[in-house]
Amino acid sequence: MPLKNQYEVIIVGYGPLGQLCALLLSKLGIRTAIIERYKDVNPLPRASVVDDQSLRLMNVIEIYDEIKNLFNTPEFLDYTLPDGKILQRSIVKETLDGYPNVSTFYQPDLENALRRMVSKSDLIDLYLQHDLISLRETDSSVSVKCKSIEKNKLNEIEGSFLIACDGLNSSIRKKLKIPSEDLKYNKDWLIVDINTNEKSLLGNTIRQICDYERPTSFTYLSDKRCRWEFQLLPGEDKDEMMQDHKIASLIEKYIDSSSYSIDRRDIYKFRAECSKYWLKGRVALLGGAAYQLPPFGYQSLNSEIRDINNFCWKLDLVLKNKCNIDILLSYKAEREPVAKETISSSLAMGQLIDSIAVSSKKNIPLEESVPPEARSQAFKDMRMYSENTDSTKTIFYESEITKSFNSSIPNFYITFKNERVLFDKLLGLNFCIFTSGEYIFSKKINHFLQEIEAKIYDTNIIDIEDAFMKESFKNHSFIIRPDRKIFGVSDNEVSLEQMCNDLMTKIFYIEKS
Repeated sequence: MPLKNQYEVIIVGYGPLGQLCALLLSKLGIRTAIIERYKDVNPLPRASVVDDQSLRLMNVIEIYDEIKNLFNTPEFLDYTLPDGKILQRSIVKETLDGYPNVSTFYQPDLENALRRMVSKSDLIDLYLQHDLISLRETDSSVSVKCKSIEKNKLNEIEGSFLIACDGLNSSIRKKLKIPSEDLKYNKDWLIVDINTNEKSLLGNTIRQICDYERPTSFTYLSDKRCRWEFQLLPGEDKDEMMQDHKIASLIEKYIDSSSYSIDRRDIYKFRAECSKYWLKGRVALLGGAAYQLPPFGYQSLNSEIRDINNFCWKLDLVLKNKCNIDILLSYKAEREPVAKETISSSLAMGQLIDSIAVSSKKNIPLEESVPPEARSQAFKDMRMYSENTDSTKTIFYESEITKSFNSSIPNFYITFKNERVLFDKLLGLNFCIFTSGEYIFSKKINHFLQEIEAKIYDTNIIDIEDAFMKESFKNHSFIIRPDRKIFGVSDNEVSLEQMCNDLMTKIFYIEKS
């Protein structure tokens, strides 16, 4: 009989999503096992862009300072014609989350750095080079059997929950026979990472080249590494397109072939689909295991990171026996509408690129060929929760004043106890209440707040630099979730006590005598 190893959480998949998920759970004090078939970092080109919210989470879990040198901040996001003419330019800048809205990176460097951090945690055990053989679920646990490829040894691992971070071809989704909805996008793209002798090729940019003959994109990753992406045309042979001479023929339209060497290459099928279930019993699908979105807009990894940011604090409350397992249902209710809107936006961006290319070929003015609503959909900010989200299944307070604020609290600078810090310094990974002056809660609410380890701050002793937020915190009370989303905002019509009562209900809090 195999030896049974006990954990609170089992993670399947050891890419950036699985790594960050494990590190966040470790920060919460949760013991985790990671199962991964391969020993080394994936040699194929994968993610290349993170946004401000992703970097913000990395800082909250105290890993950003160790890896910040791996991120490059592009100067621009450009939409151009093949001759270099700029059709639209967006300047990359720091946002209210406290970080650039776009940063590029070379994934092997990031994965290796995250692996080193994982190895330092006493709460994370790795099962590398292990094939998942079987999965069995009970009312209180999930048990998996996995076999060591190297030692031909069978291990049985048991956890209270299992999280699938194993991407598009998720073995967990297949074993659970979870169907997916096809969202009608399916195209092959050639992805090529190159190492160049030059400091920059097309500048420190992300460039979408609207080429009528072949849509193309360029990303300056870091140091001397760049990425090219070329859409394959109908009838083109995939094996042939992977050859050096074919890649050279595509790239030499833009740069000198003697100035670079090919680092990595692969052909990916850009798809759009969404799983019917994101949570099945004690098994949760995160990121690519739950949905696939075309990478136009570079949101794939960022959307996945928002998944773990949403799911893990809820799981933490369940594991600590503070909340009923039903709180986890809000994960899909909150994240699926956003994921689907992100997919829609990605598809719109792909169509926009095609429209620009056609209009250029036919000398049609952009304003005539691409309606404003199409451009608006393509460049829509997908960080906000969908207006169509069923509020009865989400963990937000229903009031007009709450709706008037953005879903995420800005990460503005404050002075607290004579120290100038970003707002996240106060928030951490807890529920936080901000109110002006001392607030007396009922015995029941006071006990509840203590149980969930909520932090309570008097805004009178916090010097807020941002003028708008300073005025907002002066006139209202805020409850902030552990993922830095605003649960609720009180005014004269809504008491803080009411909001706390609503929070108790919405998170399925388990009252103890």
